[in-house]
Amino acid sequence: SYLLRVLLPDRPGSLGSLAVALGSVGADIISLDVVDRFDGVAVDDIVVDVPHATFPDTLITAAENLDGVMVDSLRPFSGILDAHRELEASGSISTGTSGVIPTPPKS
Repeated sequence: SYLLRVLLPDRPGSLGSLAVALGSVGADIISLDVVDRFDGVAVDDIVVDVPHATFPDTLITAAENLDGVMVDSLRPFSGILDAHRELEASGSISTGTSGVIPTPPKS
């Protein structure tokens, strides 16, 4: 399995077109998580299974052949997709906090 993070236009049909493109190279979508949406762009994490002889770069090529789609990352994946927990953990690491944002004092 692979975890594919993609940026794609946030408009009807974009995700469907991506699913068809990935399916055309033998990818089976196992899980999808919308990580973020901003300025007309959606950031999605997609976990896919591919046939044994499939090279991972075929996933990148299939996705990026679509207008407006960019692959941010592709990595082997084993486990349960929980992007929200990953984001909380990376926020804690980058800020050096426990992930809790203190409430400002009332004035």
